[in-house]
Amino acid sequence: MTLNELKGEQYHDHDMHGEIVLWDLRTKEVELYHLRNAVIAAGIDDSCVRDLRPITAFKRAIAEYKRDHAIDKVRKQGSIYTFQFTKKELESAQMHYNYETVVRIDSEKGIISCVDNAIQLHASSRFSHCLTYRTTSDITTMIKRLYDENADLFPLIQDKGVAYFVPTLHRDFNDRIEQLLHAVGGHLIRFPVPKGNAKGNSNVRKVIESGLDNVLDDLRVVAHSFSTSTHESTMVKLMEKWHSANYKVDAYADYLGETKKRLVEKADEIKKELTKKILEVQDAKAAKGKHATTTT
Repeated sequence: MTLNELKGEQYHDHDMHGEIVLWDLRTKEVELYHLRNAVIAAGIDDSCVRDLRPITAFKRAIAEYKRDHAIDKVRKQGSIYTFQFTKKELESAQMHYNYETVVRIDSEKGIISCVDNAIQLHASSRFSHCLTYRTTSDITTMIKRLYDENADLFPLIQDKGVAYFVPTLHRDFNDRIEQLLHAVGGHLIRFPVPKGNAKGNSNVRKVIESGLDNVLDDLRVVAHSFSTSTHESTMVKLMEKWHSANYKVDAYADYLGETKKRLVEKADEIKKELTKKILEVQDAKAAKGKHATTTT
């Protein structure tokens, strides 16, 4: 029985905390064209289906060579990357390395060149394939990003990323993700979490509290990594993420109960830390610029 059928018989939205979701993809890769059509059919903006950077596609294309080669980037000139292929052979409990060839890729034109015709032809073929197909990992990353931008995905176990709690106000978005996954050979497993059970209520609160705690902690960690080399846009984006996290603390007040007060105080404290760090970096940049001007 599907969640919608279950809800039709027993539940209404106001009876539900939300759903526990996890997804499974039975195929190793999906053609880009098919994935984009599935996204559009599910009512999702297809800008989420991003093109691979040519250098990323190239690294995937040559990945199978790593079984018996050391592959090192040895030069970058403009858009041309040069990789050295070194053959690895195990003999008498010793690894022997012998230079084999170099492979170059123009990351703007997507052209691969190599004096070894067999490697060039195979790498070029795999390169084209990697550009036009997306892996299970790519699709999982896309789905997580979609939830981040359109709903909220709280991991049941932090840093595990297997099963998630999604509050009931995002049930319609779960429907879209379910349709998308079905179209590409996967499925979304959905377990309804009804209200009215003391243990269930407590677990939902803990999951949302833990998720928001981690979001706020991540903001603090990133802020402390700021330096004079940090772009202004990066600092602006971090403050935007703080505003989003702060909004969620307020939005999920009914779930959080008494723990909301602690999270509000933590969010305020982190905002002060972010503001202080950003001002420190801006002052350091200004001083650095002034020093550069006086020494020229």
